[in-house]
Amino acid sequence: LARDPDNLGELEKNEAVLSALSRVLREDWRRSLDLSTNIIYIFFCFSTYTNFHSVIVNYKIGSLCMDVIDYELRRYDQMKTDLDARKGGGDKSAGKEKEKEVNKSAEYLDTIIDQEKPK
Repeated sequence: LARDPDNLGELEKNEAVLSALSRVLREDWRRSLDLSTNIIYIFFCFSTYTNFHSVIVNYKIGSLCMDVIDYELRRYDQMKTDLDARKGGGDKSAGKEKEKEVNKSAEYLDTIIDQEKPK
């Protein structure tokens, strides 16, 4: 529906739909990567036209997208670290030290994100 530019004007007028999409993205994006990807794509369709940029700003989609990207990058790094640790197997102390660094960095990023979120 959002892929057709003619529908974007009507979707913009339907505040209930946009509010529901942004709320689901804000609250449930960690539960389903497919759902969050589809919702982000809908807002991406709005972002391609400058007259709909107000929709992106009003619902703070940029901040939500950055949270999703940050989370997925950290998750990728953790999976890569785990995979490297399984492959290496011989140097376990370095793997544990690296894991502590990753956890500390993740906690620090979570703290920064929580401080930057609008109240």
